[in-house]
This record gives sequence, C-alpha cells and structure tokens, in this order.
Amino acid sequence: MNAPAPNFSIPASVTSFIDGSHPLLIGDKWVPAASGETLEIINPATGKVMTRAAMAGVEDVDAAVLELLEHAAPAIG
Repeated sequence: MNAPAPNFSIPASVTSFIDGSHPLLIGDKWVPAASGETLEIINPATGKVMTRAAMAGVEDVDAAVLELLEHAAPAIG
C-alpha cells in the first residue's frame, strides 16, 4: 500500500541554492575544481538533474592540504 505524498512547498531560498552550481570550499574561499569538472546530482524521485557540484581532484586536495598546513603551522609551533 502506498501512502499519499506529503503536501509541502520548498522555500525559494532552498530552491535558489539547489539550482546553483556548487564549488569547493578550500580554506576560506569557494573555488571551482581545478579541472573544471562537475558532478550532476540526480533527484532520485524524478531521475532529473537537481544541481551540479565541483569534482575535487588531486590538485584540489593538494591545495586544501597546503591551506590547512599554512593555518595549522603557527598553532603547532
């Protein structure tokens, strides 16, 4: 037996966020993937693309680790 779908609306701020493209957060900056690649995020209920997210690669991970080390080094001593 299938339950009826709930009746609700998604706030415009959420829809606006989902409709956007999502970069990587490296340090305190939002940046696209170095490769420019993105991943399509699929809505499982509809099978349609909901949004796109940056695909981090080795270069992006290296940049994130270097950023962390630069900020952590003074605290470590």
